Amino acid sequence: MEKTKTMLVAGLVAFATFLWLLPSVGKAQAPSVPLPPNDSASSEAPDVTRRVNCDAGETIQQAVDNSNNGDTVLVSGTCDENVTVGDGRTRVTLDGQGTATINGPDAGVDTVDIRGRGITIRGFTISGGRDGIRIFRGGTAAAIDGNSIQGTGRNGVNVFRSSSASITNNTIQNLITGITLNESGTASISNNTIQNITGRGIQLNNGSSASITSTIVQNAGSDGISFTSSNGTVDLCSIQTNAVNGIVIQVSGGVSITRSTISGNGQRGIQVGIGGSARIGTNSSQTNGNIISGNQNDGVNIGNATAFLGGNTISNNGRYGVGLNMATASLFGGNTITNNATSGITAQASGVILGDPGASPNTNTISGNGVAPIPGSGIAGGIYLLSGTTLTARNATISGNTGNGLTVQSRSVANFFSPSTVDNNTGDGIQLTLGGALVSASNVTASGNGGFGLQCTDGESSFQGSTAGISGNTAGDVSVTCTGF
Repeated sequence: MEKTKTMLVAGLVAFATFLWLLPSVGKAQAPSVPLPPNDSASSEAPDVTRRVNCDAGETIQQAVDNSNNGDTVLVSGTCDENVTVGDGRTRVTLDGQGTATINGPDAGVDTVDIRGRGITIRGFTISGGRDGIRIFRGGTAAAIDGNSIQGTGRNGVNVFRSSSASITNNTIQNLITGITLNESGTASISNNTIQNITGRGIQLNNGSSASITSTIVQNAGSDGISFTSSNGTVDLCSIQTNAVNGIVIQVSGGVSITRSTISGNGQRGIQVGIGGSARIGTNSSQTNGNIISGNQNDGVNIGNATAFLGGNTISNNGRYGVGLNMATASLFGGNTITNNATSGITAQASGVILGDPGASPNTNTISGNGVAPIPGSGIAGGIYLLSGTTLTARNATISGNTGNGLTVQSRSVANFFSPSTVDNNTGDGIQLTLGGALVSASNVTASGNGGFGLQCTDGESSFQGSTAGISGNTAGDVSVTCTGF
């Protein structure tokens, strides 16, 4: 009897061990080796890895069609196909391992079309097709990472219709537009090089938004980056040698540009227009400002728009350092506007704040400008105000400019609310003309200028306040035509 019990217990233990070693009932296991592309795993198999060798006649599309959520497809060889990752796929990774190529043979179809969720495309050379990669109709790309995208028919990457993407570490070149976001597309764009293209480097349209960081955009045939009815940030970027403007912001709000270099572009460094709004630098730290230099036209141009500038160096641009037309700008402080060809600041029918009382620092320096005035325009020097512009200035240094330090023309008004210095300019320190007015002259020190310290060129132009700080100027301190209000 005892022997029978012992045998029964031993049998039960063996049976239990056998059951424990079996896979869980109804739950398939991931294969231990990669599957071929046409092998369909169980619908519940987690995170399967597949291998595709395009040189052996296998296709990525086969692997995608047979994939389940979380699968990884390792690709080798040259794949001549247009690939679609449909909206039923989630967390699928296509990995070119740094060597594989996808060349879309159909120019009317995107080379890689993503409609699934959380899709990753990495390590490929992607060419041909219409767009290199398009994320469409709510699709999401968890990562477009480490690809070379070139020679497509239209965009390198297109994020379209409420889709989103993380676009990092890619080289995008030799096509029409580098990256397009349209119809509420969103993206994080970082550590990319976009170059040698015929259109814009990056463009955002129709309610799209992007965070653009540590990205180079160069040698584009149009603008480097364009925001139209869209929002975003540009930080630690290099936007250079593009054929038109470095950055364009229009019909937009909330675009911030910090710690970037915008240089050598064919027209303006930054263009803010048609109702756009931009924060260029910050009002609290010069370390977050931008270098805007060597652009063929204005460093910053603001037309029918609003801009806030702080901590920037704006230098060696081909026309104005900052140009305004029917616009509003606040130069918080920490800006150095120097060696621009025509003037440091020119404003027409605009409102300008130079030095915000709440900013630290709130000093601005306008120096060395005006060496190449526009022929026949009369515009040159440090600051030129015309057509009813109002300037509110605090703690400004306007010095060493070729021409007048400050010209106030055609019913424009300059208000100085705290001490400012206008000195060592080759023309007048301050010139009032065609009904221009200077308010609070007592806050101005003007000396060492090649013309008058303060000159009024006609009977309609005048000033208010003491001129005790105006002395030591070559032609005289205050011209006899300046009678005061």
